[in-house]
Amino acid sequence: MTNQPYLSCALRKSERGTIMPATKVKGLAETSREKLKAAIEEVERFLNNHALPELVQEDNEESRAFYSGMLSDLRHLLVFSEVAYEKLGAVLRRPNFDTDLAERILYEVYHHASTPFSILKMNVTPKTGATRTQARTPSASG
Repeated sequence: MTNQPYLSCALRKSERGTIMPATKVKGLAETSREKLKAAIEEVERFLNNHALPELVQEDNEESRAFYSGMLSDLRHLLVFSEVAYEKLGAVLRRPNFDTDLAERILYEVYHHASTPFSILKMNVTPKTGATRTQARTPSASG
């Protein structure tokens, strides 16, 4: 049994030696592209309408560091998502769908645009509010 997450297992050979059917990969690529587009629009809207001075309500270094890190992470997420969106669009537009390439792109989406941002990075305490517990950025993890 592997310790890899479900998606990475499904996109590689399973334990039985079979590969995910091309129709499933294509459907997953289409769905992922749609969800990336929606995420890109939301993150762009947020970043275009909010600035660090506006987000920092309190005049303390912890708050400034927290929001600075959050905005940095959102910018990384936006870049990763835009690149993955374009790659998925290119593979879906090909006359002959390349299942292997699509699987690699979906693997990248999972490991570079999804996983690093879904890991809990904050620790909220009643005294200090939200504080950043990891200085790691997504680019350093993958």
